[in-house]
Amino acid sequence: MSKQRLQRLAADKLTAELFDRGRLIEAGFAAFCMHMKIYPANSDSEYLFQLQTAFYAGAEHVWSSTMNVLDADEEPTARDMERMGKLQDEIDRIRERLELTGALPKGSA
Repeated sequence: MSKQRLQRLAADKLTAELFDRGRLIEAGFAAFCMHMKIYPANSDSEYLFQLQTAFYAGAEHVWSSTMNVLDADEEPTARDMERMGKLQDEIDRIRERLELTGALPKGSA
């Protein structure tokens, strides 16, 4: 198995564990800070607070908006799937922009 495949499996396992523990967004913010070389001990606390607030507010906005527009059926409807596809397209555009600016590593993680 390739090194990249092993890394992907490890990342997927860690993501699932964080999701199960209710710490996914918190861990995402920590990973973002590490990638951007923003270290809490060396950062202005107001800047870090504002950055964290923006990150968390973005996560809350996407989650709440998604939950508010899904159809009431138990199973996803065609409209739900179309909306999720459009959300994925938007996230892909954002990811591409973040990769170009160096805010995200290139590739999937």
